[in-house]
Amino acid sequence: MKKLVFSLVISLLIISSCSNRKELQGYWYGKTSRDQICFPQLVQFSNGEFIDYFSFSNNTFRYCSIGSKFFFIGKTDYQKLSVNIKKEGDELFFYKSDSLFLHLFKRKASNYIFDYLNDDKLIINLPKGNASSHFIGNDFRFENPLYLGKINNELYINFQDSTFIFNEEFIKKYLNIRLKSRNYQRFSISLIADKNVSFSDINRLKYYLKIGWPLAIHYLLDTDGYTNVNCFSRTLPPLYEDEINKSEWLNFRKKLKLKYPPAPPRPDFEYVKSNSIVFQYSVDSIVLYNKRASFDDLKEIITDKMKSDPHTTIIAMYLRGDASYQDYITIMEKLKDVYYDLRDEFLFEKYEINFRDLDDGEKYHEAIDKYPFRVLGLDSIEYQTLIEFKKLK
Repeated sequence: MKKLVFSLVISLLIISSCSNRKELQGYWYGKTSRDQICFPQLVQFSNGEFIDYFSFSNNTFRYCSIGSKFFFIGKTDYQKLSVNIKKEGDELFFYKSDSLFLHLFKRKASNYIFDYLNDDKLIINLPKGNASSHFIGNDFRFENPLYLGKINNELYINFQDSTFIFNEEFIKKYLNIRLKSRNYQRFSISLIADKNVSFSDINRLKYYLKIGWPLAIHYLLDTDGYTNVNCFSRTLPPLYEDEINKSEWLNFRKKLKLKYPPAPPRPDFEYVKSNSIVFQYSVDSIVLYNKRASFDDLKEIITDKMKSDPHTTIIAMYLRGDASYQDYITIMEKLKDVYYDLRDEFLFEKYEINFRDLDDGEKYHEAIDKYPFRVLGLDSIEYQTLIEFKKLK
């Protein structure tokens, strides 16, 4: 009992002599590395609280300091941790037993994802759109950020702190990172691409990413707020049999000794022929079944077909070579709204609620199951094949 009282008195003495450091207020960003792979770091000092955005428990706890000694107080991973923090200009250095374990920088950009980018020559203006809103940290892990934009009219990629012309050097770096990833089968990419990049270049990037086995790709859109993320996610399929055989990177993959599953055949294209709504899109121009049309025309056809046959209907879309990344985001947003309207109508008639007002739950998934969002991207050969089939039908 005496030991407990003594410990409490000592703790109160420490807390009462502590101070909150005003010069540390705000966001501090950086990165750590393990096995030559970079991992994002972001912390915030705010009115006596310390927030570690990338801890697995998203720790928020009280802190206080005596000189350069910091004490972290609360039921967190850092409950018993005390560290020395030194500030030099806009940089923070964290020491434990005189060993540096974290180096952070004061926030500079309007959004964390641009502070993380280590090459200020790569200018990126994100596409605008309304997707899922998240916060950096446990809500959105910001894994393997890949930046795509131009320097002096040449297309460049920044990945794992290295900037490459979009060529073989990037592919080698990417596949080596894939090989070392601890969470190999759930590897994902956070794509931060300029809105004016051509969609053909986005497709070329996706092809190279598929060489590294299936993965999720998170498309990040423009948003406000330093820790906010606006994105939509898609799972990329593996390379199919016909692609694997002609892949110029097949020998390189074998050299890395990556364990790949057998390449699957393409999905049944005959099924797509019979159940698809086929259109071409470019710079606000829509060609529907080889005839010019408005988006309202397309919306009417999708709505009618989905109401009569929601579980087999596929939207088959071909973006022409002059379409930009922003064009892709724009048409995907419009298509999504058509499906959201259908889901709103379904839930309102049944429960007097709107799909757009839900984030999750049984009714949310019931509406998704009723009207699944199935959009298939076509290459030029697939598009012509479907158009010829529709003509003959």
